[in-house]
Amino acid sequence: MWYYFISMKMREFLTLTKYKLLLKFYAIRRVVWNRGIFLFWCILWVRKNEFHYSLSLDVEALVGSSVGFKAWCFNSLNRRRGIAHKKDLIFMDRFFFFREFIWKNA
Repeated sequence: MWYYFISMKMREFLTLTKYKLLLKFYAIRRVVWNRGIFLFWCILWVRKNEFHYSLSLDVEALVGSSVGFKAWCFNSLNRRRGIAHKKDLIFMDRFFFFREFIWKNA
């Protein structure tokens, strides 16, 4: 209960410092995790399903980044979505071919 014995200005200072530290922590986490590890992991393997969450735009990774990095992210995302769409079409073609084959020969 030592908090009640501190003056009001000191409480405000401690509260502001706490929130500033939290903002710094989230900024560091955004740079390290979203722009680094998570983005690398999503690029590492292109999914078969074009609606996978890794093929959505990560806005937190783009906050505060340079124009060149944003362009690279958009181009990479567009390329990966195209590859996933082609994989999805190949899967659907096979699925419908086998379904029609089984339907005709049943």
